[in-house]
Order: sequence, then C-alpha cells, then structure tokens
Amino acid sequence: MKVFVNQEEKSINDSLSLLKLLESMGVKPIGLAIAVNQSVIPKDSWDSFTLKDNDDVMLVRATQGG
Repeated sequence: MKVFVNQEEKSINDSLSLLKLLESMGVKPIGLAIAVNQSVIPKDSWDSFTLKDNDDVMLVRATQGG
C-alpha cells in the first residue's frame, strides 16, 4: 500500500504502525510531532496507530533558533 510522508509517496507493508514507519525510514522520534490526515497523533499512540492506504503523514521536527 502507499502513504504520503511530507508529500512524498512511500510504499509500505500493510498494518504498519507510525513507530515502525519511522524505524523503516531511519527517523529518530526525538523532538518529533506527527499528524495523519491533518490530525495530530499523540506520541504514546504511535506504536498502536496503524496506517491505512493513502494516509497523509506529516512529520515535523522541533528545532532551536533565534
């Protein structure tokens, strides 16, 4: 199935969780927020939240700056 991560199409296995998606992409979850279909997913739900075909995933990393 396919999902879109920050507007890039990705092919993934069925029943992949958000946490497994991050692992497969080599993304560390530190300082990260995730929204799926414009709804923010709480960090404690990433392991149980299962992606569906054509989901739109937005990864946002917090940064310091001035």
